[in-house]
Amino acid sequence: VNVIPNGINVSKWQLVEKSDMELQGKPSLTTVGRVSLRKGQLNVIKQLPELIKTFPELHYHCIGIPTEANAFKLQAQRLKVEDYITFHGSIDEQLLKQMLSKTDVFVMLSCEDEIGDVEGFGIAILEANVLGVPAIGSKGCGIEDAILSNISGELVRFDNSEELIIALENILSNKQKFSSEARDWAKEHDWSNIIKQYISLIE
Repeated sequence: VNVIPNGINVSKWQLVEKSDMELQGKPSLTTVGRVSLRKGQLNVIKQLPELIKTFPELHYHCIGIPTEANAFKLQAQRLKVEDYITFHGSIDEQLLKQMLSKTDVFVMLSCEDEIGDVEGFGIAILEANVLGVPAIGSKGCGIEDAILSNISGELVRFDNSEELIIALENILSNKQKFSSEARDWAKEHDWSNIIKQYISLIE
């Protein structure tokens, strides 16, 4: 079986202008996507009480249509971590690029939702990779195909705080390597390269 991954337009996601923007958090973690159970923002929120023991200045940024944001905010309040999260809602592409470029790690801990839907191939992960942002994603869904483990990022179980902390520590202590490898990994998924795979398969 030949599996050809989705492609991205690398040139579209390269940041043209340098930004003086500062993104809250040391480290800053970001998820881009509709705020929903499937996208996994809640899985990150549930692990924040453990994460901030190791990373007390951490901040989590959620960018995307706030479908279930109110419910997730309530959960954050129950866990007393609401001050460590910002829901930005939908933003324009230029601001998105600027925020991603200032992000330390892109996080997508997707899981199966109530009706059995799971996350497919993680295009948003590769778009962050273009900007040199490594990613942490969950095992057991399409995200596994979008992250080259220990190269462009790390794969963890979506509900395992210990694995997430270890992954974050590994990436942050080797940030330059992961950033460079993430860019290279994204380039492999540029449509110009993906099309070659289709042509090769057809021929």
